[in-house]
Amino acid sequence: MGADMKEAEQGSPAGLTKEELSKLQRYIGKSTDELPTEQIVAHIEKVNDKTPLTEEDWEKLLIPVCGNQNTEVLAYLLGRLGKVRDIQNYMKHSVMGQEKRKEYLLKRIEILKTLIPYIPGNEKTAVLSETMLDAAWYGETEVVGFLVESGADVHYKNELGKDVFQYAGEFAEKFGDDTLCQYLQSYEKGGKENRKGVFARLRGMFSQKK
Repeated sequence: MGADMKEAEQGSPAGLTKEELSKLQRYIGKSTDELPTEQIVAHIEKVNDKTPLTEEDWEKLLIPVCGNQNTEVLAYLLGRLGKVRDIQNYMKHSVMGQEKRKEYLLKRIEILKTLIPYIPGNEKTAVLSETMLDAAWYGETEVVGFLVESGADVHYKNELGKDVFQYAGEFAEKFGDDTLCQYLQSYEKGGKENRKGVFARLRGMFSQKK
């Protein structure tokens, strides 16, 4: 009975219980901007020494790291993983931040750059395009631009039948900011030869922001 109860509490056949994993995720999520990377890593290693984490446990730690855009802790976690199974989920968490300052926008892009090599080749366009729609929902113009330049399809539609133009329009209507709409219109009109120039101008616009 006791063994069965213990197994029921665990997120996987071995490793941390759901409560232990949740506690570690909260620690990482709250500590990312407050503690040095070395201290965060040391704490994770301490937990792992006490109860060895499973592959699933290690991967679930990516959620708070991607959400808080800590590239150093992300690199450490990816080094412990052979592969990333739920890459779409972590890409999504990377673009969900509410902080709009330039430094955080650039951190999101760095996180995405780090994750992209882990996308299976036959899934790359779909994963990038789904992430692009998530970013568009938040009005993340520079992130959308980066994803488009990385291979996202601006004509991709999700299971709701919506594309990036619709999400950009909804954001503009809701918040009165049509920057993303302008970028997408320029991108569409630019033609293949000029599209990289459109993103370069977009980056120039952001570099002038404080």
